[in-house]
Amino acid sequence: MPQEQRDRPSVRSLPRNVWAVSLTSFFMDISSEMVINLLPLFLSGVLGVKTNVIGLIEGIAEATASLLKVFSGWLSDKLRSRKWLAVVGYGISALSKPFFYWANTWGAVAGVRWADRVGKGVRTAPRDALVADSIDEKQRGLAFGLHRAADTGGAVLGLIISLLVVWWMQAGRQRGAQNADVSRAGADQPGPGGTGCALAGPRRAGCCRDQAARGAAIRLSIARQAVHGLYDHRRAV
Repeated sequence: MPQEQRDRPSVRSLPRNVWAVSLTSFFMDISSEMVINLLPLFLSGVLGVKTNVIGLIEGIAEATASLLKVFSGWLSDKLRSRKWLAVVGYGISALSKPFFYWANTWGAVAGVRWADRVGKGVRTAPRDALVADSIDEKQRGLAFGLHRAADTGGAVLGLIISLLVVWWMQAGRQRGAQNADVSRAGADQPGPGGTGCALAGPRRAGCCRDQAARGAAIRLSIARQAVHGLYDHRRAV
């Protein structure tokens, strides 16, 4: 075998640290994109938060992550410890996301969102330094390319999963709206059954139609986020 082929970088020859960081970023981006892109819709459509408040929440979140990247990079150089700072950052983000389940005010949503971005800021610089320290200079481009591909793949997969979940839920509600229409049709018939349908059917049908329309808007927003996400990742590469 020629010497050039033996020296050519290979994905199989990448160290375990690179694979571990890439897989962690892949799964973390799946969870992040499933939640983060729906937050503005939840804040405005469910909690009734104004647009300027939503922008303030996101602005503080991203500013926090950006400032912490500088500090965490300096700290990793000072401590000569990359791995544990990255683990702490991933841990903060992973532990904060379940609290979205109990967030029923915009302040609670903002707190969980900011905690997630703190984890992002803590882990990013040490993680990149860990990849650079773990690989030979000749394979550095391949290592960062693999990590970026895993990061982008997780983001796209997370958007697709969230789109399918919303689609599935709205399909069930549309079926409920159709059943309500049948009940309302029965309300035109005389008798006790028609009276009961008259009391319950029309209001439920209108509600389900509103939810179906809202779901269509959510699906369109997720699709737009997917397109913009792919474009942004291509520009980053």
